[in-house]
Amino acid sequence: MMLLTRESIADEADGIAFFEAKVRPLLVERCIECHGPEKQKGGLRLDSHAGWLAGGEHGTPVVTGKPGESLLIKAMRSADNYLQIHSKENGGKLGETEIAVLTQWVKMGAPDPRGAAHSRQHKARRFWSIFLRLR
Repeated sequence: MMLLTRESIADEADGIAFFEAKVRPLLVERCIECHGPEKQKGGLRLDSHAGWLAGGEHGTPVVTGKPGESLLIKAMRSADNYLQIHSKENGGKLGETEIAVLTQWVKMGAPDPRGAAHSRQHKARRFWSIFLRLR
């Protein structure tokens, strides 16, 4: 059972806002062409919550809350061509600012509103947030 507090609800809202403002545009602009519905390099899809949870040929790309253990962050920082993320079609290797956005997202627990599980959690949190306000 998850304990919902005003702080946890606010944190989730901040995480979703961060995802929508920073992460989703980055994924769409720089990642989805090679890791989306039409093409899945390395068997990895980043166009859905379920996609990155399932992972690809090299495993799950995100360890929520732990960017240092997340393959996604390691791959972006890697000098190893095997793991290095290259996107010649979309402007080459990700820059430090883009890597920092994804690193922050992973630190935040990788909030992603694109999944059914999130939708159920969000509805439950909304219910309890209304209940807490009424008290």
